[in-house]
Amino acid sequence: METPQPSKRKLPFFYGWVIVFIAAVFGSFMVGGAQFATGAFKESMQNSLGWSSSLIFGALTMRWVISGALQPFFGPLADKERAPRLLLPLGAVLMAVSFIAMKWVDSVWAYYFWYGFVGAVGMTLANNAFTDPAVFHWFIRKRPKVVMWSNVGPATGPLLFPVALLWLINTFTWQEAWLWFGVGTLLILMPLALMFRTRPSHMGLLPDGDTPEEAAAIAKAAGNRPPEFSFTLGEALRTPGFWFLTLALTLGMYAVPGYQAHWIPYLQDQGIGAGVIATGLFTYGIFTVVARFWWGFLSSRFPLRWTAMTQGFITSLTVALFLFVDSTPMLFVWAVLTGLNLAGFFQLQALLSVNYFGRSHIGAIRGLMWPLATVTSAFSPMILGALRDAFGSYQWSWVTVALAWVFCALAIASSKSPTRPARMEQSEVH
Repeated sequence: METPQPSKRKLPFFYGWVIVFIAAVFGSFMVGGAQFATGAFKESMQNSLGWSSSLIFGALTMRWVISGALQPFFGPLADKERAPRLLLPLGAVLMAVSFIAMKWVDSVWAYYFWYGFVGAVGMTLANNAFTDPAVFHWFIRKRPKVVMWSNVGPATGPLLFPVALLWLINTFTWQEAWLWFGVGTLLILMPLALMFRTRPSHMGLLPDGDTPEEAAAIAKAAGNRPPEFSFTLGEALRTPGFWFLTLALTLGMYAVPGYQAHWIPYLQDQGIGAGVIATGLFTYGIFTVVARFWWGFLSSRFPLRWTAMTQGFITSLTVALFLFVDSTPMLFVWAVLTGLNLAGFFQLQALLSVNYFGRSHIGAIRGLMWPLATVTSAFSPMILGALRDAFGSYQWSWVTVALAWVFCALAIASSKSPTRPARMEQSEVH
C-alpha cells in the first residue's frame, strides 16, 4: 500500500496521467528515432556517401545490440525511487545528441559512434523499460486501461515520423534534417523528463488517484482478497512463464523493428512514390492508435494470454499480405489491417509481464527479458536486408517475419501464470 506524504500542491487532475503521457511520448521517439529514421534517411545517405544498405542498417544493429547488453544493468534501476528521475533526462540528451551529430558525419566510424553507440546509451536510458515500471506504480486497478494509453505513444511513431522526416529531408539537406530532428527531440523530451516522478507517494498521492477514504473503502470491499504479490527476480527466473514470455518477446522483436525499418525501402522498390508511402504509413499510424483501444478492450474482456496469442497469429497473416502490396489501394488495405494488429504486441506483453510477476521488481525482471530480444531486433534489419540482396526481392524477408509471428503466438500460448512461491508475504511499500 502506498503511504502518501503531505503534498503542498493541488492539481485539478491526477498526476499519474502526466506520467502516462511522458511514457507515451518517449515511446513514440523510441520508434521514430530508430526504425523509421534509419529507413527514411537511407536513400539520401546512400546517394551522398556511397554507403551500402548493410552498412547503414549496421549502425541500427549496433544501437540495438549495445542497448540490449546494457538492459540487465540499468533495468533494476527502474525499480528504484530516484534513479529514473536522474537517468531519463540524461537519456533524452544523449538521444538528441546522437541525431544532431549526424549533421557533421562524413565517415563510417563517426556514424557508428554517434548513431550506434551514443544513440544506444540514450535509448537504454529513455525507453519503456524505465517508464513502464513507474506507470505500474501510479496505477493498479486501472492498469489495463492505462497501459493502453501509454502504448499509444509507440503507435504514433509511424503516424508522425515518416511524414515529418521525409518532409525534413525534402525541404533541407539530409544533414540539416538530422540536425533539426535532434533539436526537436531535445526540446520535446527534456521538459517531460524533468517532470517525471516514479511514485505517487512522492507527491502526496495514492495509486489510481484514490483519496485515503476511497482507498479504505476499496480495501474493505476487497475483504479477504490477498494483496498483489510480486515475484523477485530470482523467483521469476525459476518459472516457465518467464522463459516463454522472453521467447515471445525475442521473436516479436525480430518481427517488428527490422520489418518496420524496411517498409519504406520495400515500397520504393515496388515503385510507389514518396508521397503515397508517407500517406500510407500515416494511415497505418492512425489505425495503430485506434488498435490500442481495441486491444485494451479485448484484454479486459477475454483471457489475456489467448488474446495475445490471437494477435500474433493475425499479424502473421498481415505480413503475408505485404507480399502483394504493389499498388496504392493494396498499400492502404495493408496499412489498415497491419495498424489494427501489429500495435497490440507490446501492450499485451507489458500486461502479461506485470500480471504474472507483480510490480515491485518488474524493472529488473523485464530488464532480463530484453537482452536476447534486443539482439534479434538489432540483427533483423541486416538479416532482412541481406535476404533482399541475396534473392533480389523482399519475399523471403517477409516469410521469415511471418514465421516469427507464428512461433511468437505459440510461445505465448505455452506461457501460464506462474504459481506463487512458498515464502512469507512481504508488504508492498513501493
